[in-house]
Amino acid sequence: MKKLIAMLLAAWMLTALLAGCSSSNPAPAGPSDDNPSSPSDSNTPDDSNSGAAAREDINIWGNMMIDNYNPVDWSYAAQNNLFESVYSTLIKVNYQEDGSAEAAPDLAESWETEQDGAAWVFHLNPDAKFTNGEPVTADDVKFSFEACAQSAFSAFKVAGITDIEVRDEHTVVINTGTYDARAPWCWHQVAIVEADAYQADLDAYMAQQIGSGPYVLESLDEATGNYTLVRNEAFYGTPAAIKTVNVRVISDSSSSVIALQNGEIDYMYMAGLQYDLVKDDKNIETKQQPAQYGNWVLLNSNVAPLDNKLLRQAIGYAIDYNAQYQVAFGGYVNQDNPTILFGTPVDPTPAELEMYSYNPEKAKELIAQSGLQTPIDIGDFYGGSGGRAELIQQNLAAVGITCQPVSLENFAMLEAYQKGNYTIGMMGGIGGNYMTAADQLSSMYVTNSSANLAHYSNPQVDEMIAALKGTQDKAAYDAQLKEILEVLIDDAGSFCAGKGAFFSAYAKGLKVPTADTGLVRFAELSW
Repeated sequence: MKKLIAMLLAAWMLTALLAGCSSSNPAPAGPSDDNPSSPSDSNTPDDSNSGAAAREDINIWGNMMIDNYNPVDWSYAAQNNLFESVYSTLIKVNYQEDGSAEAAPDLAESWETEQDGAAWVFHLNPDAKFTNGEPVTADDVKFSFEACAQSAFSAFKVAGITDIEVRDEHTVVINTGTYDARAPWCWHQVAIVEADAYQADLDAYMAQQIGSGPYVLESLDEATGNYTLVRNEAFYGTPAAIKTVNVRVISDSSSSVIALQNGEIDYMYMAGLQYDLVKDDKNIETKQQPAQYGNWVLLNSNVAPLDNKLLRQAIGYAIDYNAQYQVAFGGYVNQDNPTILFGTPVDPTPAELEMYSYNPEKAKELIAQSGLQTPIDIGDFYGGSGGRAELIQQNLAAVGITCQPVSLENFAMLEAYQKGNYTIGMMGGIGGNYMTAADQLSSMYVTNSSANLAHYSNPQVDEMIAALKGTQDKAAYDAQLKEILEVLIDDAGSFCAGKGAFFSAYAKGLKVPTADTGLVRFAELSW
């Protein structure tokens, strides 16, 4: 339980990349009726430094210290930045400029399916070697996936795998029993470790970080969280453009922006409120990045009076979403910004869904139809901070619903959500990094899923999601997805109070790729 709570806390702090594996193509937002403040990419890079020798080092902002250096037992972004630099994965996910994503080779040079999509055959790069000189083999892949399955943090990455077969030294087969629409996307963050060394001495392994990725860990200061990576000259793939990467942890957001402006760090990612501080700085480039992380309003439909669907629907219409965008994100939200918490880069949000919008009169009509007498008290509103819950409190009061925002200690609040000991709550930084709809829906909306903190339960939806996971025909898949979302919207078990826009901010002359939330792979940066 404690590990699961820690994982959820990481997600809530927007340091988690792994909200699920059991982005509506998130295109960079431009001005629109629903999103008037979202900018296009700004401060376009120039070639003023093209004549100078390219730097071979870079200083990267780290948002928090790492407290666990186990590459198969992790949950948040600070860990991911290290592990994806030092370790290979079977595949990687590349983002396009429009925010869509594609699966690309990493350790696996190629792959195909067998048994009507129930078996995935990966062919490994024969030149791949670990930093201790040992070759990367199919046995290492099998061990890494099986070790992931034993982790409270990482087991969801490999959920649904029935068995793994080693055909030869460079061929591994991952079986899912039946076709699973989540595969192979949900395996892109399984770090491949050197099985013998990992099992021989885990503490020594974590200190050395024996990987086969584009970088090697040169030094690590566990007291500060700072670490330095150097280019892996024996890497089997395209060599990293920058030789030395220095990650410097600055936990205070204001201090990190100052460090960027002073040139102490060269790259960081940020939300809209920080973006306002740097958007006019002529020494800093910015790039809006795809992002699917949202502010989640949870309604526990298992407790009165929220067991009344009309009341839940009324709450959906009572929320002033544009005001939430201003308070939480400075007005900067994604172009794909539905009021249901959904969005993946592979499966766009279906068109013509009837979403909730700010309509107090509609909310009052639904309350009148509900048979409940106003004022309706729904109790404590967990997650009250930064004015977001307080703003919803005012919205609800205007239609005859009362609640009391409460700020709990983070672990206590998350434990209450996990156990269902709440009526209404709010969490930020949820819903990102699900690649497919089948993945996100399985994690967040299936009955008793550990990520289903709203404790939403509808047997019909469970069956529909199971069918979606097994559907290969794209037209049928899209039609089923729309039907599922229509039921979820009607049931009103939870709402999205905004998916914030995120930005990469960096020194002039740095070339930055498109990446989820701005969490770029260090090996893809260049001067």
